[in-house]
Amino acid sequence: MRLLRRLRNFSLRFIRQRKLIRIPFHRARQIRGEFYVSQLDDAGVLSTSRVCAQRLVLRDGKLYLCGWCEVMPAYRQLDVERITQIADDDSNEIVMKCEVRDWLARKSRL
Repeated sequence: MRLLRRLRNFSLRFIRQRKLIRIPFHRARQIRGEFYVSQLDDAGVLSTSRVCAQRLVLRDGKLYLCGWCEVMPAYRQLDVERITQIADDDSNEIVMKCEVRDWLARKSRL
């Protein structure tokens, strides 16, 4: 039990070719709310969807908003760097691209 707790809090270390390699764990924080998200896809096309957010995940230095998308009924992981605008359904706040990352971090206390 103590070992599992230590592995959860710190990164795993593997010895490969006599070198110590650190493999970072993901960090996730709960975030609740329904948001209208405008984002650019791979082709550069702007799309808007309604997302019921569940968590904010920091993985490999990138921040992702995870939740249920109502436009494409599936659990999605949205890259925060691609979000151009986000609107909070509860507080009627509209957040532009330059402030999205900070706003989501404040909302989730990341």
